[in-house]
Amino acid sequence: MRIQWRTLAFTVLNIALLSSCFLPRAHSVVTNVTRQEHPEVINGEMDWGSEVGFDLRNDGDRGMVHITVTLTCSEGEWNRTQDIQMEAGESRHFTYFFQEPTINATNYQGRVNVEP
Repeated sequence: MRIQWRTLAFTVLNIALLSSCFLPRAHSVVTNVTRQEHPEVINGEMDWGSEVGFDLRNDGDRGMVHITVTLTCSEGEWNRTQDIQMEAGESRHFTYFFQEPTINATNYQGRVNVEP
């Protein structure tokens, strides 16, 4: 009798795992990635930094999207992350400001990664 319960539990777990692969999910598409340096008011004071902007569209079903924005330059690398709920067909514009680099930084690169 014990083997039958294990077999049943194993079968139910496999069915649950396989069915989750076919559940509706968000499918995010990133377009129009921009990066520019400019001053910005941070905590009530002007600060210099770099802004990464992009458009995000959900071509899938309603779901959670995980965003990671990375800025690299001659002075280092910084990340910003965010999880957001997006409706099916929804589009949004996002901007992330990085005040960490100084005005003397060079070789800026912005990168955007989204899942799913």
